[in-house]
Amino acid sequence: MGQVQMKWEGRNAPRAPGSLRAPGSLTFLRKPMEQLKSKVASKWIPIVLFLVLLVDISYSFYQHYQMPIGGDIAQIVLPSSSSGYHIVLKDPLGLRALLNGEYYSNPNRFFAHWTASQYFLKAPLLFQKFVSPIDSIYLSIALLKTSVQILILFLIVAFITNLLNPLHFDFLLAAALVTPMFQTSGFNRFMGIIDQSVIYTFFYAFPLALLLIFLFPFHRSIYHRTRVELKTFPIVVMMLFGIILTLGGPLNPGIILIFSILVLFSMVKIRFTESNKSMADLIRRINLSKRLIYILVWVSLLCLYSLYIGRFNDMNLLHPVSLLDRYLKVPRGIFELLTTKVGPALLLVMIGLNAFIIARHYRRDEGDRILTTLNWIGIFAIVYLLLLPLGGYRIYRPNVVRYDTFMPVMIAWIFAYGLSTAYLIRNIVRRHRFKYLTAVLVFLATFTYADRITNRKYLCERNALETIQRSRKDIVLLENNCPVMEFRIVTDYVDSDLNSDLLQHWKVTKQKKLFYQKNERE
Repeated sequence: MGQVQMKWEGRNAPRAPGSLRAPGSLTFLRKPMEQLKSKVASKWIPIVLFLVLLVDISYSFYQHYQMPIGGDIAQIVLPSSSSGYHIVLKDPLGLRALLNGEYYSNPNRFFAHWTASQYFLKAPLLFQKFVSPIDSIYLSIALLKTSVQILILFLIVAFITNLLNPLHFDFLLAAALVTPMFQTSGFNRFMGIIDQSVIYTFFYAFPLALLLIFLFPFHRSIYHRTRVELKTFPIVVMMLFGIILTLGGPLNPGIILIFSILVLFSMVKIRFTESNKSMADLIRRINLSKRLIYILVWVSLLCLYSLYIGRFNDMNLLHPVSLLDRYLKVPRGIFELLTTKVGPALLLVMIGLNAFIIARHYRRDEGDRILTTLNWIGIFAIVYLLLLPLGGYRIYRPNVVRYDTFMPVMIAWIFAYGLSTAYLIRNIVRRHRFKYLTAVLVFLATFTYADRITNRKYLCERNALETIQRSRKDIVLLENNCPVMEFRIVTDYVDSDLNSDLLQHWKVTKQKKLFYQKNERE
């Protein structure tokens, strides 16, 4: 009887008279309805996220297409003795600087120069099979910028999720959170990853994308605790890849060295706190295989070589500024970056809010790892900014810190925001979920709204190119007052010599046509 009574006291026990359902009550349908809504959500939310990404990337392509070409393109694509960039293409390893102490432009950036030159010598001509010569220029630029943007977005999300499947729900969620941070207009001049100038994209965003590829196995091992064991062939590839990394962009050598220093610091910290640990134990604790350590040591040595020959960059001699003065300019550069536009500060506030919520309520295993990662990102940012003035001074970067030199820190911030936000969306309790999701949506809407297209400069430059194309004169006066393939107005037609050569190569003009503009003061 006791067993029978226990059965009746369960879910199927008879109800008391006062607890009988009222006629027509649908309470019994609540659970099936919730299950149905869950199935619908699990089916449609990934589709919505995918469409959001597709729309955002398509809009980015449209924005990149309607950006002006930017300066320095002819000097790098068609280098000559007058531009100063011809030597670096003849000396990939910077041996002139190493052996002879010779000063010339960018001795440690061969691969950035070579890639930009090869791409723009060939890509526009290829697209001219389908579009006009002028259209082919802007199409080539838009395709390159969008491809680099997709690559960096993919890698940041892979760092966040440890996934390489772009159709996985977690991947789509993280990508939807991160993609508005890629500002083409809006906050671009303060937190832009893809520069409005295509040549800067080759020297900053593209090399950083390659660096993220190199760092991915290290991140998988250290953060995601996924043991990465490499065979002989991948090791050889990564060691050769290190040459491209360290001789392909101005920022990569310093970043890799800082990363190596932080790894070494971690090992020393463990050694002092646990004095009985052997070297094998230390490597095991940071979860890096010996082969990854060997690769890191090799690439770090390449970085030291790159930084050494970089000392022979003749651009460092143009505007000599003392090291002390460079350090004094850094705080002003950071202040302007964080206060001129709301975007960078808003991103930092969101990271801080996420860190506060995690520290107060969600300090589980993954939550602790996220907080530790945020601390390491803070240390990286401080060390990076302290070393930045050692790279020399440029007159067009008066406060040393600018969106382009700040790009590694900005990518780290975007990663930190995406990592912590995706974690909270998955784990925050239901009663706070609506408030938090509302805050995230407002945050994303702010960045999306700010990134409205501005195509005035593009239209002005394009009209100028069409004027040059139609003109029958060898020297063309342009009535507009916007830069044409430059960062400034060309008031002397002699200064348009290389640009005219490039336009002829691109078949915009059949013969060489120099051009100039009226002085803005006239």
